[in-house]
Amino acid sequence: MNNFKITGSIIQAYLVCPRQAWLMSRKISGNQSNISIEIGRIIDENTYLREKKEIRFGSNIFDMVKNEDGKIKIIEVKKSSKMIESAKMQILYYLYITNFDAEAEIRIPKEKKIIKVFMDEINREKIEITLKNIEELLIKEKAPTPVMLKYCKTCSYFEFCWAWFLGVYMKETIYIFSNGRLKRKDNTLFFESEEGVKKYIPVENVKEMLVFGEIDINKRVLEFLSQKEIMLSYFSYYGYYMGTFYPREHYNSGYMILRQAESYSDLKKRLFIAKQFVNGAIENSLKIMKYYNRRDKDLVKEISEMEDISDKIFNSESVENLMAHEGQSKQVYYQCFNKIINNDDFKFEARTRRPPKDCINAMISFSNSMIYNYCLKEIYETHLDPRIGYLHSTNFRRFTLNLDVAEIFKPVIGDRTIFSCINKRIITEKDFEMNLNGIVMNEKGRRKFLEQLEEHSTQTIKHKKLNRNVSYRRLIRMELYKLEKHFLEEEEYNPFVMDWWWNVYNIILWC
Repeated sequence: MNNFKITGSIIQAYLVCPRQAWLMSRKISGNQSNISIEIGRIIDENTYLREKKEIRFGSNIFDMVKNEDGKIKIIEVKKSSKMIESAKMQILYYLYITNFDAEAEIRIPKEKKIIKVFMDEINREKIEITLKNIEELLIKEKAPTPVMLKYCKTCSYFEFCWAWFLGVYMKETIYIFSNGRLKRKDNTLFFESEEGVKKYIPVENVKEMLVFGEIDINKRVLEFLSQKEIMLSYFSYYGYYMGTFYPREHYNSGYMILRQAESYSDLKKRLFIAKQFVNGAIENSLKIMKYYNRRDKDLVKEISEMEDISDKIFNSESVENLMAHEGQSKQVYYQCFNKIINNDDFKFEARTRRPPKDCINAMISFSNSMIYNYCLKEIYETHLDPRIGYLHSTNFRRFTLNLDVAEIFKPVIGDRTIFSCINKRIITEKDFEMNLNGIVMNEKGRRKFLEQLEEHSTQTIKHKKLNRNVSYRRLIRMELYKLEKHFLEEEEYNPFVMDWWWNVYNIILWC
């Protein structure tokens, strides 16, 4: 049975793009930072200031309602007349559902236009036919296939439908190592160090903040971060991840969360997704191993073992069995590190954690923490719930989906940065210190490593399938959109696997 409510906004969307109407009915919202939405907000905030705005009527919100000489007038405010026909149908729908003697008009302040709209028998018939067509659309289990329209590139759903158009990730990650105070001043932030040095932070170009120093922060700053949708993660003195201020989720969709939860509670569906994550991790690890094997590192034995494990993962009948195969693949993969690394100061015995027992383990742990954080931020920019994972069980952990997705990207972004830093002598033994019965990276080492990791994660590669440049950070977001489309049953999820033979330039950069 169709439980999706039709609203005036859905009617307007339907007449421009049925796919958008279907997504809106599931509360799958578009990008709220989209320039068209921002312009709409500015117009709303700066026009008709004396009028009462946003009158709720059932599931609908009218921009304005006026009573003129005993006659009700419903008013909609639009930023332009480009989609005037769909806007007319939206306000006709409002006249239709109110079912009382009323007038309506569309105001376009920027163009200084007022367009009056009246209900008559012809318009009533148009509305009823449109409603019937929308009802038929909304009961469908799958969204309509994306179709490139002339309005697509300014649409708030553009990134969701056509993620591959947005190759370069422009917003920045801010890393704070100094001690001091983070403050809000008017509509921006600034950091004041203990020495009194002030540095303003351009929040409009910030996607997240990672804090390694001791900082003071107050409620006003947290409110501002939430308003600007900026995540703030903090780490201990030794670089261990401690937690995240996760702003209120702005892309909440109950429908998407239900589909996500359904894929977790159904073992067959959960196992399929978990296998894809492990497969992506193994295949990307194999890409690295084969790359170095071609450069006389003699990894033939390890490659053969890894391929045998890869063949077994799709026969796993439980998540626990799959995790066991994943653990075996990691052991084989880590055996390659001493052959790949050309630096006698760094030796890798076995994977150790909490605390790491050698320099390479310290780098792996720190790198993994960063990749987990990158994935968490990208999840925040989608309709997915980070608490529902598939390979890593959803239990007492706060977030698990970011751990799943990170498995695919840890070899691609993190491990390759580690090899580059060690082989190029960017990181040396002086960048570590003994602590807590183990070894951790010191502040200088973390700074140098993050500089390289940031450079590599924002570096663009030419995506073979899309035939255009895409940053590694953008690839994470694209991976999440693929998951969303899997839950919507638009296309089956397949993990990102690096294809290097066509990307010689970037391979040279990573050597």
